[in-house]
Amino acid sequence: MINNTDANEPISRFWSKLNLVSDVISIMSDQPPVKETLLKVMERIKSVIPFSSAVLYFFDINEVVYKKEISIGPEIDPSEFLKTNPAERFSAWAAGVLKPDILSNEGPDNRLAGSGIGSLIMVPLRVEGRPVGLICLTHTEIDYFREDDVKLFLLLAHQISVSRERSVYQRELEERNQELEKAQRLLELAQQRLINDERLMAVREISVSINHEINNPLSVIVGNIQCLLFIEKNLNEKIVERLKRVESEAMKIADINHRLLEIDELVSETYINDGQKIKMINIEKSSSGAKNV
Repeated sequence: MINNTDANEPISRFWSKLNLVSDVISIMSDQPPVKETLLKVMERIKSVIPFSSAVLYFFDINEVVYKKEISIGPEIDPSEFLKTNPAERFSAWAAGVLKPDILSNEGPDNRLAGSGIGSLIMVPLRVEGRPVGLICLTHTEIDYFREDDVKLFLLLAHQISVSRERSVYQRELEERNQELEKAQRLLELAQQRLINDERLMAVREISVSINHEINNPLSVIVGNIQCLLFIEKNLNEKIVERLKRVESEAMKIADINHRLLEIDELVSETYINDGQKIKMINIEKSSSGAKNV
């Protein structure tokens, strides 16, 4: 004899309840607690314990309010049946529901009178004492929900609560990971900018040194060539041509030397030299003066 069954409950319904718990665990384990999954769970519950309507609320920890997630059957508002101050918010009351509450449309102290609802059960969703949500089920029959259904609803509510919490934690973890990845990318960019700034500073220091060391001898070369061309009027044409070419190339060196001082970013390019790849700074692309030409 099975001791857990109610004396008036058929054995078939007892096993149906056990299968129901197993099915709900399977559904909630395999799928996230989105609307489609929750509707599937509620429909599965309805196949074992028929109800007229149902509404499921989830507690929004950010806004500190209960929000309706799904609704099945005629719309119901549990706050209409509460013995609380009318000014008290539904969310404040729902957060204080610690155990299932069963109402029946009978007796002198009847909160369901005139509602068309015969029975109503409210089951809190909680994890480690913290509110997660609330399930409200109704039936047209009076005294339909029994105390022996409470343990079953608590088991089902626990599975929904745990699944919901797991989903929330997973979402928060993903958001944290995204924030960390974003922070990591920003850090890498900052580090790269710092490295680039240090390289640029080093290049500028070298450029100033090169400019100083090259300009002096370059001035001597160009000055002497121009002096020769001015003084020696009877020079051979080929010699004049060669002197002018040396002058032109010297002026190119002076121009490059000047561009080195105007480098404001480092633009590197890869060149092939004797079959080897060599990275070099493209002075023209790196120079602000060259860009503004």
